[in-house]
Amino acid sequence: MSCPIGPNPMKIEKWKIDSNSSSIMGQADLETLEEDIGLMSTPDMVYDKNFLEFAYEDKFKLIFTVKEALKTVEKDKCPDIEVHAAANWKDIQKERPTKRVYDWTYKTRYLGSLEGNFKIEADPKAKINTEMLQRREPIQYYRDIRLFDDELDDNGMATLQVKTRVMPSCYLVLLRYYLRVDRVKVKLCDCRVFHKFGSNEIIREYTEKSAEWTYLTNTRRVPVNHTTTPEAVDQYLQLDYKYSDRIIFES
Repeated sequence: MSCPIGPNPMKIEKWKIDSNSSSIMGQADLETLEEDIGLMSTPDMVYDKNFLEFAYEDKFKLIFTVKEALKTVEKDKCPDIEVHAAANWKDIQKERPTKRVYDWTYKTRYLGSLEGNFKIEADPKAKINTEMLQRREPIQYYRDIRLFDDELDDNGMATLQVKTRVMPSCYLVLLRYYLRVDRVKVKLCDCRVFHKFGSNEIIREYTEKSAEWTYLTNTRRVPVNHTTTPEAVDQYLQLDYKYSDRIIFES
């Protein structure tokens, strides 16, 4: 499913849901963004006008934007990953030693931005109600929004996108960071956000999964074309980290 469903903005229960999908930033704007967030470089394609927002009356907001996501990228630490053409990569580092001090994979642990009256309670037992999500309910609102893409200097792909589906009883958001360093590693960082209408809480689940390329292609015999699709490779990745919490907001 990729085509938008439902009016924009949309009102349901006491919520107003709004979003935007637009074109990428120009080079001059990218340079300004780098200065604003303190990154030496930004992804090749940044969709700064894209966003997803859930507003509960005038009391609370949950917002997803690329600028806030990029603020969580490590600014002075390189990931412990080398591209397959290691010798060439090291040559580049020698020529431009400052270019790779930051996290060039743009990994983010962004969980969305919150505004208004709320409190966050870390809760390892908090779980999304999957039974509600499996009900045969009409989808009243659906959006799939890209936030950034980067081809890692032709060595793979790093992407960030957010999608949502809204049913009469609840809504679900998936913010997904996908990393593929060709012939080296695949990683997924997923933030799922769930709300049951009528309640005053939101459940967030965040997971990081990864697998080395040799494990995927040699041990699990995963077809290479599956590694290029997050939905296809997800089932083969191993869980590295998990976090969950509850957001209690004023109702």
